[in-house]
Amino acid sequence: MPLKRARSQFLRLWERRSRPDLGHWPGGGMEACLSRTTGSHLLFLLYTRPLFRINEIACNHLMRVFMDRRKLSSLPIAAELARLNAERVSLQGVLSRLGDRHGHVCAECKGKCCKGTRERDSFIDRVVQDPETEHLKARRTVGQPVAFKLRPHLVEIDLQNAGHRVCGGCAMLTTKGCQLPYDLRPIQCASYFCTAAASALTAGEAREGMRAVRGLMRIQRRCVRLAIHSRFIRDFRHPAHKTGEPAKRR
Repeated sequence: MPLKRARSQFLRLWERRSRPDLGHWPGGGMEACLSRTTGSHLLFLLYTRPLFRINEIACNHLMRVFMDRRKLSSLPIAAELARLNAERVSLQGVLSRLGDRHGHVCAECKGKCCKGTRERDSFIDRVVQDPETEHLKARRTVGQPVAFKLRPHLVEIDLQNAGHRVCGGCAMLTTKGCQLPYDLRPIQCASYFCTAAASALTAGEAREGMRAVRGLMRIQRRCVRLAIHSRFIRDFRHPAHKTGEPAKRR
């Protein structure tokens, strides 16, 4: 009973905050979503919403403070960022597949989590994907996403979608969904699951998603550690570069 009561109160809180209209809830409304929610779903929501957000804000600001921008193009730093980016792509792929299995939830919602015209890509998103990026402020207010530089064909797609923009939404949001491929989307976009989307997952999928979100949070913290090393270690060398062996996780 305590778990059931806590579950109900927790989801009702999120419901009031993000979905005041019960008509937005798929599959029978809020009560049906509540009945499908387990402890695994609650933990997944805890990670994908407040814990992830706190971690992302802290890590982005700390990395900006400590990162020695002159060393971003150095071989050891660039190599470590490439490893972190490969892990990011893999983890975001897990979350993308989970979302695709229950795409009807997002289709009914029509992208309300993408409302607001601010750019979503963070400092860590830009530096991990492109260490040579010129956009090194906390919030990118001009220019285009790193994705357009890495995959020039997206520029043409962006022009083609000019007439399909969602008014008042993210610049990447169209009536057909996000025009960025999952591996180039900001980490926060891949990690975000609303209560209705999370409720559509099975308990096993919720646990799988939680592991992926935790992995992305670890990548953000490793970015901070890399930034601190770049600032205070004059000749930065990752252990893998010294021994020729794969670096071990601490």
